[in-house]
Amino acid sequence: MKPRYCLGAGVVTMACMALTQVAQAFDKVGATPRGGDEWFMTLGGTSSHARETRVDGRAWNESHSSFGLERRVAGLPWRSQIDPRWQVRYLGGTLEDSRYVWSSYAGVGVLREVAHHGPLRLHVGAYSSLYYKSTSWRSDGAMKLIPAVLPTMSLTDQRSGLGVNLLWVPPVRWAGRDTISTVLLQMSYRVEY
Repeated sequence: MKPRYCLGAGVVTMACMALTQVAQAFDKVGATPRGGDEWFMTLGGTSSHARETRVDGRAWNESHSSFGLERRVAGLPWRSQIDPRWQVRYLGGTLEDSRYVWSSYAGVGVLREVAHHGPLRLHVGAYSSLYYKSTSWRSDGAMKLIPAVLPTMSLTDQRSGLGVNLLWVPPVRWAGRDTISTVLLQMSYRVEY
């Protein structure tokens, strides 16, 4: 395994451990409601980029192999009353990014249920994440830590545990470069334990 991938895995591992400590601290002060805690796996995804690459002979990867874990906790930890329409989501994982390089990520999301019909639940909100990803098409591929805030919609079938997350990478100028507006559709599945 190349050193940069080991570093990325290490960054995600440390971030997940830190997020677990934060979640455990919420548990100790009674902010994490019992029965409102679920784990999901995120597997695979597809994306669409607002424009083509500006590099001859290169096309964006829009079919992403991935694996991630997401802990969904009902309510907001800074409120004394638990409102089950709100969720805090802790996540970490790895995916093959838009440049065909395996990248890592970890973050926290806050989403609110805005609609439901039977077992279907629609949440909207945003994730604040840190990505360790490629920033170049070169074979030596510079890997960097990139912060991001991603507006998100999430639809989950509570009966089957299947869901989809729709995330938007907005166009932002970062470190002298413009990001390309991208939409990512990601599958999720509830883990029973």
